[in-house]
Amino acid sequence: MANGSEALPHEVAISIQDKLSGRTGSPDLCLQKSSSHRLSRSAPSASGHLLEQEHVVQQEIAQRRTNGRISYHEEERVTTFSEEARKILKLVPVGYVPLPHQVGGHSYFDGQIGMLRKIGLPSILYKPLQAGSKGPREFAFYDSVFSKDVTSNDVIRLRQLIPAYYGTTILTDQANTPLTCLKLEDITCGFEKPCIIDIKIGKRVWDDHAQQDKIDREKKKYPCQEVIGFRIVGMRVYQVTSSTYRFFDRHYGRSLGSEEAVFREGLMLFFNNGRSIQLELLPQILKLMQPFYDWFESQINYKLFATSLLIVYEGDSSLDTQPVIRLVDFAHTYESSNCLDENFLFGLRKLKSLLESIASKNNNFD
Repeated sequence: MANGSEALPHEVAISIQDKLSGRTGSPDLCLQKSSSHRLSRSAPSASGHLLEQEHVVQQEIAQRRTNGRISYHEEERVTTFSEEARKILKLVPVGYVPLPHQVGGHSYFDGQIGMLRKIGLPSILYKPLQAGSKGPREFAFYDSVFSKDVTSNDVIRLRQLIPAYYGTTILTDQANTPLTCLKLEDITCGFEKPCIIDIKIGKRVWDDHAQQDKIDREKKKYPCQEVIGFRIVGMRVYQVTSSTYRFFDRHYGRSLGSEEAVFREGLMLFFNNGRSIQLELLPQILKLMQPFYDWFESQINYKLFATSLLIVYEGDSSLDTQPVIRLVDFAHTYESSNCLDENFLFGLRKLKSLLESIASKNNNFD
């Protein structure tokens, strides 16, 4: 992985083209895990594609209107969502739909194609490379971590903490524009009612090469992050009482202006299924998080900025599906100078402390 911010885009752009032709297949892990996802793999017709897209739009509209506080401007955005979404969906490659369970990052709700899922292949998500140096940098990260030549134990351990990587592919949208996409494991696959939270970790999310205007913008987005050590980018929580989801976007996350608000109206809300706070999930999740703490307490290879911890648990309490946790988003990842990533560690420790408080019912804010 290149260490300079200027040379990387050109070098990696060449590397991408060199590697694309050899990256075609990927195992359907989800079909192995859950028979409920055994869908037809035949290519959908154009009319079938549009019907599938329309279903996604209507599902999203209903979900975002579901009970509860979402964000200050959400209702206005939802009112015009259908028209704007259809404009974007007209560009989505035939045979693909927007990732149904996305809670963070760029999406068609924000006027971009965003992450995609191939119809009939629910185990893989397709993430279009971002513009500028961010997309090539994320590609370089995944390609280096999953390289067959890796010998570093820290890097090998890291593979267990991030989504599986199946290379890259080029899709063509319906305006005949090529989209170079990362092919990644969709960790929500196998869940019937996935509850998901995207938590951006670190006191600061800008990297060491950021210009002052970028730093100022990020500080303004969420001033509390330097104290709390993380921010909630988005979450969706299944409500057993209404059989619907509550969705909370990045604007909601930024409205949580204190550690108490993050505790009560963020993390505790994520475990609230409409009937109770699901305290029984906390020991499992804290146990699953331990390898992440162990890795960051020892690794000196990487510095991660604007990387998120994605936590998924099953909202259907009748199913015994284990939670899943992964690190995601590596567009601002750099090689480290043989030192711990204290910025990320700070946020990880704070998150652990708050989750432990929920688990022990020790509410320090009473």
